Amino acid sequence: MILSKRFTKAFRNDDEGATAVEFGFFAIPFVFLLIGMVEVGMLSTAGTLLQGGTDEAARLIRTGQAQSSGDPQAAFEDLLCEKIELLINCDDLVFEAIAIDSSANGFGGIADDMSLVDPTFDGDGNLDPSGFDSGSHNSLVIIRVAYNYPLMTPFVGPFLSDNTNNTKLLMATAIIQNEPYAF
Repeated sequence: MILSKRFTKAFRNDDEGATAVEFGFFAIPFVFLLIGMVEVGMLSTAGTLLQGGTDEAARLIRTGQAQSSGDPQAAFEDLLCEKIELLINCDDLVFEAIAIDSSANGFGGIADDMSLVDPTFDGDGNLDPSGFDSGSHNSLVIIRVAYNYPLMTPFVGPFLSDNTNNTKLLMATAIIQNEPYAF
């Protein structure tokens, strides 16, 4: 009995290894927090990359270069994939281009039928594309590109995810008016 009291008292007063135990309590949450911050940064970077690539590829349509290539959709997709391939798998992209008859000057044609501007989604929350119509000269065109970014961190995913697949929908939109090109 005396031995156990002496051992217990010595164990309570001994602080060797206390730092390692305390670090063990906080290391796992700290590592998950760091990984979560990196993932949120990559998600933000992927969204910016998607919007920048969409804007650059939309310029092909605006200037008529995509239309003169013979296959506007392939020209658009090739440039878009070239610009975003660093963080985004091009095979998982969904995109659409909707040409709007803008009989009014500038962007006034949109106000006549706002239902053309609304994106449509399927039951799983994925973009349901309406086709690819790059329009002709002076056409108003809405271009949408969607990508489901996979979230990998177990504690961040449920907070940012849009669905049960643990992904976040990134969507880029460009509204352009084609230049008055004539080929």
